[in-house]
Amino acid sequence: MKTMNHQSLLPNPSPMPHPLEQKIVALRRDVRQMAVLYGMCIVSMALLGMIVAWAMLDYLFRFQDRGLRIIASLSVLGVYGWTLYRCVLVMLWRRLSNTALALRVQRQFPQLGDRLVSAIEFLHATEDDPTAGSAALRRAVVDQATAEAKQAKEAKAAEEA
Repeated sequence: MKTMNHQSLLPNPSPMPHPLEQKIVALRRDVRQMAVLYGMCIVSMALLGMIVAWAMLDYLFRFQDRGLRIIASLSVLGVYGWTLYRCVLVMLWRRLSNTALALRVQRQFPQLGDRLVSAIEFLHATEDDPTAGSAALRRAVVDQATAEAKQAKEAKAAEEA
């Protein structure tokens, strides 16, 4: 996709994306890091739980059979691998588009309405796109969404303080 300058809505010769798009990209990076961190915590807890459970069973029943110990160790390793795949690798492979991420932000901040997603989509529309409406209207939506996103972020920070 070409990077668009929201002032002219023509292809931007510089690779600098719009500030709203930069915020979405930064949010995607933060969401991805938090999801991986959360997944790693789940994996660690599952591994710890399996090791403790196996150690307790071994202590209580005093398993002497080497095959049983190998099977139990492999089952711990299997649970670790499955949890790692399910909670971390799937999150790393999942791609969130700008529009999908904007939809999630709009769910968190309902006062934005549909303007954030519209603004993200308008940033990639060409000047002569007949389905996108007038260029002036698109610029107004982008500017309004940028201002409202900033206000929503400040209001959320004030609530949490």
